[in-house]
Amino acid sequence: MVKWPANEELTTSNAFMVFDKLLVRVEKGEEETKSGLLLSSGAVKDKRPSVGTVIKAGPGRMAASGDLIEMEVGVGDCVKFRDFSGNEIKIGEEEFSIVRVGDCLAKY
Repeated sequence: MVKWPANEELTTSNAFMVFDKLLVRVEKGEEETKSGLLLSSGAVKDKRPSVGTVIKAGPGRMAASGDLIEMEVGVGDCVKFRDFSGNEIKIGEEEFSIVRVGDCLAKY
């Protein structure tokens, strides 16, 4: 079992994803429309980012037989995941989401 030192700060280099989880660096939400209108913070506060780049990936999930089912998404892939899925976290000044690979709709 890996023990986390109480005084060590979480960073992208020491984070470890388990099972079928992905650490995704999310893209910032739009603050301006295509026509150039600025959006108020109230207009965008209910929209969580659901597109980003995979920074860390777990090894996969375990099948009923005990075999490891490898991930189809890996580090460096850009993904679109379900709106409001995953957990938002902040590491340093950057925003991330921890998302199950099953919540990913597309990779590109």
